[in-house]
Amino acid sequence: MLSFITDMNVKELLEYREFDRESKPAPRIPFVQSYTVEEVTEWVKTNGIAKPLELSIWDNKALLTDGNHRIVSADKLAYKTVPVKVTFYDTKEELDGMFYEHTIQRFKLVA
Repeated sequence: MLSFITDMNVKELLEYREFDRESKPAPRIPFVQSYTVEEVTEWVKTNGIAKPLELSIWDNKALLTDGNHRIVSADKLAYKTVPVKVTFYDTKEELDGMFYEHTIQRFKLVA
């Protein structure tokens, strides 16, 4: 496994979202704090992105595994790039140790 932080293009990262939070908001679960895209956008407008988003890469597939709301907010606020922690996984076993199988199935082919 190899990780590094870099700035990446917002429009390109949108392609690798795990969830499209604009068309399908996160479910409201009573014991879990969750925010709408609008709430996150207001926060980003005031505070910036704050911490890098996370892009996970395995084989020839990638998935934005943290930052689905923030990437949409960055796009709405006309950010060109955002900081991203990019992690390359060498084996399926490494992925299995980090993500549920249903998350691994969401990885998308890299264009």
